[in-house]
Amino acid sequence: MDALYDSGIHFILYLQKSWSGWENEMLWLSKFGDPRNAFLVYFPIVYSWSAELGISLLWTAVISEWYNLVLKWQLNGDRPYWWVHESSKWKNVTLKQYELTCETGPGSPSGHVMVTSAVFCLLTLWLLNALKENSFCKLHLWRRLFITVAVWILLFVILAFVSISRVFIATHFPHQVFLGAIIGLIVATVVNNRGSTLIGISHSAPFCVIFSLGVVLTTLLTYFTLSAFVHDPSTSVAKAQKWCIKSSYVHLDTTTFYALVRDCGVTAGIGISQSLLSSFTRKFNERPNDSKTARASLFTRNFRLTLSIILLHLLKVVPLPNSYYSVLFYAAGYVKCSFIPIIVIFIVPNIVT
Repeated sequence: MDALYDSGIHFILYLQKSWSGWENEMLWLSKFGDPRNAFLVYFPIVYSWSAELGISLLWTAVISEWYNLVLKWQLNGDRPYWWVHESSKWKNVTLKQYELTCETGPGSPSGHVMVTSAVFCLLTLWLLNALKENSFCKLHLWRRLFITVAVWILLFVILAFVSISRVFIATHFPHQVFLGAIIGLIVATVVNNRGSTLIGISHSAPFCVIFSLGVVLTTLLTYFTLSAFVHDPSTSVAKAQKWCIKSSYVHLDTTTFYALVRDCGVTAGIGISQSLLSSFTRKFNERPNDSKTARASLFTRNFRLTLSIILLHLLKVVPLPNSYYSVLFYAAGYVKCSFIPIIVIFIVPNIVT
């Protein structure tokens, strides 16, 4: 493992020296790969055009982020910006740190790359399936092959840029972003193959509650089992606070527990929004399968999308009590995240009809 870390440090030093003029672009790419974008940006965009695909994307983001959390604790990988200080060979080497460097969870696999990989792979698979169902099959074999290859190349280019940005800012080793990309592709494939089943049961509020509780219990069981018999998964927070050059770079919402809170909150929000939607349609004698999104005009869809983005941005900037290990912080975060699907699925479509 030390040899893998050593080669990773060499690569990070090369990137930071050779690409020193691209710091702003690297930070932008890292922000582009932020898992929060799957919930706050990609989900409302996709849902405005296809409710079914939007729900699938949301579940993909939840599952991939939760699985990433569990894997991080199990693998307990170091991050470059703190590992160099704790290694006898590299302790005199200084890696540049940026505002996005000081993530507080373990480093392997990369959550940014894993969630981005899962979400964009799902969109890629859906796009190719949609093309096959339309006039795509009528095209010449070479044109079909060209389009298919171009779509996959675009996906891998996106993943490559996000991965390089995470390595550049010294928050991940190269093997950690590669592992995240591979697992994300697997998660997306599984969700795509089971999409119809997942969509069907996700309309059930009891299922969302059971899934949310299952996620919490599984995660806590993993945490306490590792703490008792293997290692303390929370030591990464102390390392981040110790080796980050600026305390302002360390954010509570980058902890693994906040990722758990976000996933559980969003899951609960899916169940609540679907229940509200079903109750609303029954009250006005509408069939639940009459999708307003599917019947909406281009103008209406764009209006809904714009309003959803605005409301989610306002939700994003709502401050949370900032105190480490604060129950109030996580409780407030849970409520805040539960409003993401409620806003997009229920509130906005009933405002803009």
